[in-house]
Amino acid sequence: MAYVKVVSDNQLVITDNYMSQTKENLAENPEVCLAVWDSKWNGIKLVGTAKYHSSGKWRKFVQDMPVNQGFPAKGAIVVTVEKVIKLS
Repeated sequence: MAYVKVVSDNQLVITDNYMSQTKENLAENPEVCLAVWDSKWNGIKLVGTAKYHSSGKWRKFVQDMPVNQGFPAKGAIVVTVEKVIKLS
């Protein structure tokens, strides 16, 4: 993943610039788990569901993000977080 943006209290958007299998994987199973750490190695695990958008408002959203200028922004993955687990 290159670009991720938090868009609400429980949603984030991931830009698909060069993913090759993700769209098909999410169509089969939308359940996701993401692990994230800060610079001090404090981590959290985000558990939820994801939906791939190859058109519409979310695709336009990622295409319009300044960090995606010059990249394909083929689609947007909207993750709805249902559970946050602190990692030690």
